[in-house]
Amino acid sequence: MTTLEWLHQLGVTKAKLTGDPATFIFNYPLQQTNDGHVLITIPPRRIWNNKRQFWKVHTNGRAIFSALVSLARTLLEKGEQVVVACNDQMDLPVAQKLFDSWLPHPVVCPATAEEYFQLLSKSRSVVSGRLHTAVVAFSLGIPFLLIDIDQRTNAFLRTYQLETSSILPTSSGMDRLLTEQTEVLLREGRSQVWQTHIEKRDHMHHVAMNLLESV
Repeated sequence: MTTLEWLHQLGVTKAKLTGDPATFIFNYPLQQTNDGHVLITIPPRRIWNNKRQFWKVHTNGRAIFSALVSLARTLLEKGEQVVVACNDQMDLPVAQKLFDSWLPHPVVCPATAEEYFQLLSKSRSVVSGRLHTAVVAFSLGIPFLLIDIDQRTNAFLRTYQLETSSILPTSSGMDRLLTEQTEVLLREGRSQVWQTHIEKRDHMHHVAMNLLESV
């Protein structure tokens, strides 16, 4: 959506919005199951700390990580299965420091795309600090909550009208907000709202394929 608006500002009027191609990897329908774990994917380490490129550190980076720790603890207390993962080996030390001493299972860092897809496919719901994790979950038909960290995440959410499936990072009350929205996700993840999101994804796919075939 952000790119489309930018092209329109340049005078390009024939541009079409086709969505993120990664959402078309699987195109699975909405997963109608309450089995499986809740997957929490932490943001990149730079959100927490980056000595060399300090300008990339998020203003509320520490609050985001703290909220994810609090969420994992709360879900475990409520009897949920929780898996914490990171997408990059560079992020593993921070994740292990925050979670490994008390989490029932070590933090996971998939080494291959196949391991990554398998981990996601076994999830009941996903709480993600990573855009691509949310994108693939969307393709798999798995409801998610995405932390709206930057312009890329915001553009993805706006493209598919998924703003209600996101949370803006804030230092004030982040723990409570994340927990409350996750509870809504677990309670309403199989509702008509998510079915509508999946239909929007499939419509985007149809538009994209038609455009490719017409070239």
